[in-house]
Amino acid sequence: MKFPVFRKISLAAKVRLLFGAALLLIIAAALFVPWDRMERLSRQQDIVEAQRAATLVLLERCSGAAAPRPAAQGEPAHPLEPLWQKLRMGASSSRQPRTELLVPPPPRNQAKGLVAAALEHFEQNPRDLEAFPSADSGKGRSGGQREIEYFRALRITGSCVQCHVGENAVATTRFNTNELAGIIHVTIPAATTSAQTRWNRISVVGAGLLALILGVLVFYVIMQSLVLSPVRRLRRLADRIGEGELSVRSTISTGDEFERLAKAFNQMLERLQSGQQQMRQINESLNSKMDELARANIALFESNRLKSEFLARVSHELRTPLNSIIGFAEVLRDQMIEQQRRNPEETQAGKAARYADNILTSGRMLLELINDLLDLAKIEAGKMVVRLEKVVIRELVEAVVNFMRPSADKKNLSVQVAIDADLPLVTTDGGKFQQILYNLFSNAVKFTPPRGKVVVRARRLEEGQMQLSVSDTGPGIPPEDHEAIFEKFHQLDTSATREHGGTGLGLAISRELASMLGGRLGVSSKLGEGSTFSLTIPLEPPPKDEGDRPAGQPPDAASDAPAEKV
Repeated sequence: MKFPVFRKISLAAKVRLLFGAALLLIIAAALFVPWDRMERLSRQQDIVEAQRAATLVLLERCSGAAAPRPAAQGEPAHPLEPLWQKLRMGASSSRQPRTELLVPPPPRNQAKGLVAAALEHFEQNPRDLEAFPSADSGKGRSGGQREIEYFRALRITGSCVQCHVGENAVATTRFNTNELAGIIHVTIPAATTSAQTRWNRISVVGAGLLALILGVLVFYVIMQSLVLSPVRRLRRLADRIGEGELSVRSTISTGDEFERLAKAFNQMLERLQSGQQQMRQINESLNSKMDELARANIALFESNRLKSEFLARVSHELRTPLNSIIGFAEVLRDQMIEQQRRNPEETQAGKAARYADNILTSGRMLLELINDLLDLAKIEAGKMVVRLEKVVIRELVEAVVNFMRPSADKKNLSVQVAIDADLPLVTTDGGKFQQILYNLFSNAVKFTPPRGKVVVRARRLEEGQMQLSVSDTGPGIPPEDHEAIFEKFHQLDTSATREHGGTGLGLAISRELASMLGGRLGVSSKLGEGSTFSLTIPLEPPPKDEGDRPAGQPPDAASDAPAEKV
């Protein structure tokens, strides 16, 4: 059982309170015995004195009148003289009892007070010879003297039968056997007065209080010197340690458990101080390593920035002459095809057309690589800008599918488009959305074997989102490579004779673009069954805080538009 108030007081107060209560109970229990014994002895002494006085009255009544006189020299002694002398010698000279002989006893309806109570007692208990209707309280006199009321029943038994029963009875008053013949009423002063009784009780209580006070004082001195003083010293030491002073030590030398506790406390402090010193050294070493790491990160960041700027500038510079090469290759191819159409026997024109077509294909592949590098450099440099607008997903999807359909038709692929009719307008960057779709669709066409199937789905999700998925029936992707394929320059087939080309940047750029649109790009695939790439974006992108922009880019900064795939 818990007492909240008791738990809030200190240890010293708890010990004193509990010890005082225990000592009080012990002393009270120890003094109860002599107290009760003293009261019983005092009451027994009063009763014995009253019995002696009643016996004297009975002897006087039965012997004739008064006490027997001493026998003359040569005369035989009276038979009751020894008993009479013994009772007289035992009687107290300071307390003279008042006796009253009621023979025959008064009727019940005429008796009053204690006499009536004694008569009722004797009638209800025929075998009792004594009654003490006031043995516990008594009547008071002037001066505080208490009196004891004692009643002795006179019944016709034993030798009384010879004198009081039958026709030959000597006494004038005749009774039946065991009949109540009379009552002896004795009133005797108590052995102790009310004042004496009070002082006796006060003496017992005073002795108990004195013992209690002495016990508490002795216990207080012992507790203070042997228990509480070491505890307080340890508490002060703990307070100083809590303030950070680990150099302090305990100096308790009591030779008991407190000294052993103090030694253990000192050992703990030494280990704690040693550990703190080691921790300080480790922190200093860690700070040094952190400084080195910070400098290395700064250098790495600067190198990455320079690399990104270099790629962006070189890619931008390469695109201009490459576009010219692609344009002239297209013109040259068209001219050679026209020339061969006019003169079918001209074989050189056909060869020139095929060479121009190879130049055009290689140029476009190189342009695609340059565009990927330029996009990657812009993303890493934080210069890729998202231009949000309301777009129709069906139009964007059909534009990409129609653009890539010739490539799919060359492999006899079945291309299916499924767009939910309830798909609303989506606020996003249409160019980046098409770029992601182009990368996913081109990969599906590239890795799906001939006469395979590619499915493009767009549907609305709960919580204000939409999902675009591209599924194919290609070879599938191992589970351990589901995350690796989104890394930069990562390809599943790294052999020099790999069947499909590419730089391994398409999926990495697509995931970065999906993150910029507030969405995510994932994959689910099984070996031998195909793969499904899913783009999930919000219908309405959440507003961005100022802290969400790349470092060094103002809110209204403009940048070059990303390279379009379509």
